[in-house]
Amino acid sequence: MENRDFADSTKEETPNGQALHRESNNSDYGLTTHPSHIETMEKIARTMSISGELFEKLYLSPPQANQVGDARKRFANPTPVALVGFLLPISSASCQLVGWRGSGAEYYGASVNGTYWFFGVVLMLLGGFLEFLFGNTFSFVVFCSFAGFWGTYGATLTEQFDAFTSYATAGETSGSGAESPVFQAGFGFFLCFMGLLCLIYLICSIRTNIIFFTIFLVLVPSFGAFAAAFWWNAQGRFGYCLTLLKVGGAGFFVVALLGWYLLFGSISSHSLPLSGKLTNS
Repeated sequence: MENRDFADSTKEETPNGQALHRESNNSDYGLTTHPSHIETMEKIARTMSISGELFEKLYLSPPQANQVGDARKRFANPTPVALVGFLLPISSASCQLVGWRGSGAEYYGASVNGTYWFFGVVLMLLGGFLEFLFGNTFSFVVFCSFAGFWGTYGATLTEQFDAFTSYATAGETSGSGAESPVFQAGFGFFLCFMGLLCLIYLICSIRTNIIFFTIFLVLVPSFGAFAAAFWWNAQGRFGYCLTLLKVGGAGFFVVALLGWYLLFGSISSHSLPLSGKLTNS
């Protein structure tokens, strides 16, 4: 069958061979070329819009490698490993900073220093680099930066790293340097900028899920409370310092609860016969 132009006239032949012309209308083909309809379609085309997420996926995001049958199916999800590395240190430290069971906030969570190294550093670095291989930039940056935080805090509490021993006065033990006003004031800046880093993560997590967003929302004031605690202690206001340590510890405990929820959701979606997921994957 020959193609016919919708706008042109159509030639047909009569039984006696004479040509018969008739004007073809697009309505013959289920279409219309009425001017009002064309104008309406043009208005629709001009006013159509797509969501920002779809626009970013189509035009701004770099092309993703085809992951069907490769890394995502050959390897396990690394996120739960990094979450475990985050949760054990922060859960243990938060309980001690709040002072439960007589643990004492004034010791800055030093009794669980081992968890900072072997959970916080090792597991979060492992999970972070695996997220890097899967192309998850945000998770990679967050996990590796918090591995650095736990390593920094653990090293500060470890005497062999000489973080506070140089602040000890002559004739006193090296541990007395941790109470030096100069050391306290200086370490407060590290905690202050950790709060700034979490503020950046908070803004970036708006488009992830509500759990991640809430975690960073609580971490920002928690680090602010810890920084203020060290600065008040540097001025000799130990009462204010102790109160702020407990406030920051309570914030860490809330973060830990959210993290345990996130961990359960990420594991149960693969291992338990649940009908739905607790979190966005």
